[in-house]
Amino acid sequence: MTNFYSTPVRLTASALIHTGKGVLMSMLIGTDGVNDPVVAIHDAVDGDTATNEILPSNTYDASALGINGVVLKFAKKYTTGLYVKLANMGSGAVVIDYRTQGTLHPKNFK
Repeated sequence: MTNFYSTPVRLTASALIHTGKGVLMSMLIGTDGVNDPVVAIHDAVDGDTATNEILPSNTYDASALGINGVVLKFAKKYTTGLYVKLANMGSGAVVIDYRTQGTLHPKNFK
């Protein structure tokens, strides 16, 4: 079976990036070296009702990362949607990589 990656999504503000099932694969945080970004990822379609965190809110130290960025790799299932909450980004950005239900084996969603 072939797995296809989504097109990575680059965000500078909170946003819904996918509706439906999928698997969150990785996150790349590029900071501006000054502001400490706060990132949380939810299994939700709306920022106001985003309570099911699949990646808990965390503050990343922009000055301690050396290259002013961090890559996190994981495999977290979501069923409703993928909503990314961002705060204190300054001129930094977050890149999110995910796979949608159609590219995954159905047994992953029993």
